[in-house]
Amino acid sequence: MDFDDNAPSLRNLVIGSVDTLTEKELPTRIPPTWNDRPPLLRGPRGTPETTLLLKGVIRQGIPPALRCAVWLSNVFQAVHPRETEDYWHEYRTLQKAEALGQAYDRILDQILFVETIKDETRREREERIQRLWQEISFQPLKTMTFPEGTTISGKLAHKRVCMSLQRLLGLIDLAPSVPSLVIVLLTAQSESYAFCTLREMAHAPNAYFPVSKIEEIAWGNAFADVMEKLHPQTAEYLDDRGVFDDLSPIFRHFFTTILPLQFCCRIMDVYTLEGSKVLFRFGVALLVLFKIDAAEQLMTISNAEEWWRFMRQWAQSPRFNFDMIVRKAYGIHGRSGLRRPMRFPRRHILRRIIRMEEERALQSTFMGEEEDVSEVAASLFDSPSEPLGLQIPPLLLDPDEAVPEPVLAVPRAVRHNLAAWMPLTLRMVNLNLLFSTNCHGRSLGMFYNRVQRAKHTILLCEVLSSTKSELTIVGFYASQPWRPSPKVYGDGSCFLFRVQPDPRCWKWSPRVSSDMDASKLLDLDHSDDTDYSRNNATALLEQFMVSTQSYISMGGNTDGSAGLRFNEDFTVAESSTAEGFGNEPLHGETESVFQVGLVEVYGVVQSLDGKSVT
Repeated sequence: MDFDDNAPSLRNLVIGSVDTLTEKELPTRIPPTWNDRPPLLRGPRGTPETTLLLKGVIRQGIPPALRCAVWLSNVFQAVHPRETEDYWHEYRTLQKAEALGQAYDRILDQILFVETIKDETRREREERIQRLWQEISFQPLKTMTFPEGTTISGKLAHKRVCMSLQRLLGLIDLAPSVPSLVIVLLTAQSESYAFCTLREMAHAPNAYFPVSKIEEIAWGNAFADVMEKLHPQTAEYLDDRGVFDDLSPIFRHFFTTILPLQFCCRIMDVYTLEGSKVLFRFGVALLVLFKIDAAEQLMTISNAEEWWRFMRQWAQSPRFNFDMIVRKAYGIHGRSGLRRPMRFPRRHILRRIIRMEEERALQSTFMGEEEDVSEVAASLFDSPSEPLGLQIPPLLLDPDEAVPEPVLAVPRAVRHNLAAWMPLTLRMVNLNLLFSTNCHGRSLGMFYNRVQRAKHTILLCEVLSSTKSELTIVGFYASQPWRPSPKVYGDGSCFLFRVQPDPRCWKWSPRVSSDMDASKLLDLDHSDDTDYSRNNATALLEQFMVSTQSYISMGGNTDGSAGLRFNEDFTVAESSTAEGFGNEPLHGETESVFQVGLVEVYGVVQSLDGKSVT
C-alpha cells in the first residue's frame, strides 16, 4: 500500500505515550472526558475542545497514555497562538510522529557519524551505535542524578536529546533547567517528541525558562516579590533562612529534587500549555502549604538546605496531597486579617515584574567600582564565538528569475555582532535573505508578501549620507511576522541597532523608577483602576512593532517620531530616541530623517536542515 493510502489512517491515530526513561508499561485507561482518537477532548454534550476547557481539564491531570500527544500539542498551541487548531492537533497524530522521528534521526546522524561496515546485520549495527553513544562523554550531564528505575537505555536517550538540543540551539549551556525537563518529558515521550517539545519551548523567549544568568536572578527576585505580597509572613521566614537565594529546586530542577516524578508529570501537564507562570504558582503553593503543615519543624530549620530537605521528606510522605497543592496554586491567597483575598498576579503583571527585576539586577551588577564591567557582562551573557551563518541562495531552473543575493550581511563582522545581540536561543542559526530592494523593488506590499510567514526577521538598511564617506548600516530585529495591522505587536525581545560603524545595540527595557515597583504593580493588579494599562506612557513604552499600508516602525515617542521608521517605498527613513529603547539616532546625525539605500530583510533558519525557525 502506498503512502497516500496510509495517510488518512495515520492522521486519525493518536501517538501513544511511552516511558522512555524507565521502560515501564504506562496505564492505558482513558477517562470518559478524553478519547483515544481525534478529537481527544470534548466538552459537555459533545461541545468542541476550547483552550478554556483544555486548561480546566489538564489541571486535573492528563491520562498517561495521552501525555505524549497532548504535551507537544500544548506547546505548539502556546508558542503559535495565531495558528489553527488543526495545526496544533496535527502533532498529536502518528503521521506527524513519523516525520518528527525522521528529522530527529538526521540530527543524531550529524552528531555521531557511523561508518558502514560490509556484511553487518541491522541488529549488529544498532548494537554498535549503542556502544558508541555510551562512550561519548557530555560534560554538562556528568553530575546528573536520574530517578530510581532509570535504565541504561533511558540514560542514553536523555544524553541524545540533550546533545541534540545543544548542537541545534546551544540550549544546555543557556538553560540549566533543560536536562531536568528532558527527564520529565521522557517519562511519557519518545526521544524525538521530547526533543521537539523543548525545541519549540526554546523558540518562545522567556515563556518557559530563563536562558541567561541575569534572567535566572530576575526570576528568583520576582518569585520573592510575589511571595512577599501574597504571604508576607511566610516570605519573611524564608528570607531569614536564605531560601530565596536558592530556588534551584523550582527553576533549575522543575521540582524533581522535591516531588515524586508522578507529580512532576502533573505539573508538566499544565506547564506545557501555560508556561513559566506555572512554576511560580506551584512554587508558592508548595512553600506556603509546607510551612503550614510542618509547623512543628519550623524552629529547627535554619538554612535553605534544611528547608528543601524537610520539604522533600514531606512531599514523599503518604500524607502529601497533591490535589490540595493544585487547588492552592489556582486558588486565592491572602494574609491574616486581610478583608479581600488576593488572586495570583496576571501574566502581563508577572512579566513586567520579571523585566523590572532584570533591569535592577543589571544596574546593581554594574554599580560596583571594583568590578570589570566587560568581565561581568561576559559572565551574565555568554557571547557567541561564531557569527550567524549565511544561507546560500539556491540555483533556480528558470534563468530569467531573479535570485536575491545577500550584500549587507556578507561581512563576517556584521554577522558576529548580530549573533551577540540576538536572543540566546537564536545565536546558532543561519540568515536567509527574504527581501531585497535590489531584487524585489521598493514596495511595502512586496515586503509584507515576502516576510509574512517569517517569525524572526532582521532588517538591514544602508544609510545614504552626504556628510559621511564610510558605509553606515542600521536596522532592527523583529520577534513576530510583519503584517499590516491597526494594533501594536511584538514583544520586549525586539531591538534596534547600528551594525556599522561603531556597532551598538539598544534593547527594550521597562522603565524602572522609584514610584513604580513590584509591590505597586501587584496592588494595581488587584485594583479597579485600569488607567495604568491604558495610559499613553505605557503605550509608548511598549510600542515595539507598528506596521500599516504606509509605513513600518519600531519604538515610539510622545512627539510622534520613532526609533526607526521607513516610508511606504523604502526611500526615506527617520530615527530618533525611542521610549523603552533609549537609543541614540541610529544613523548618528543631528537630522532625524535620512535617505535610504539598499534594504535587506533576513529570516532565520536552522543551521542543520535550513528550515525556518518558527
